[in-house]
Amino acid sequence: MNLQSAQHLLPESMTDIIEVIGFTAAVDLVKALGGRTFAIGRGIEKTARLTMLQDAIGEDAAARLMEIYGGEDLYIPKCEAALYHLRNEKFKQEVLELVEAGDSKTMAILKLCGKYNISDRRAWEILKNPPPNRQRPLI
Repeated sequence: MNLQSAQHLLPESMTDIIEVIGFTAAVDLVKALGGRTFAIGRGIEKTARLTMLQDAIGEDAAARLMEIYGGEDLYIPKCEAALYHLRNEKFKQEVLELVEAGDSKTMAILKLCGKYNISDRRAWEILKNPPPNRQRPLI
């Protein structure tokens, strides 16, 4: 995934978390705990909260998060706008790949809607939006 294309949609707190644990672990954290305030322990004792954090992002990323945020209540944003944006960009890319491989757009959408859990109407809406940072034709 291209984080740069969604950077402007992320809250500053999420950008900070990404710097500490990396993009992949941050996405896992949002998926597991997004929209909640999570008390980050110091890792002194093996608690249910620590286990939940480690299960979500792995032991190494949890250790890095505790090193920086240990003892704090950390709000983990849902980042819905950024996640939808990244999903849509990935969907567009996969449609393009299938079309280049010989499928029609209709067939590509039929193949991918289930994977992305979107309707075909939503798929067409996603495809109508021009890719970011591309100049539109003048005519």
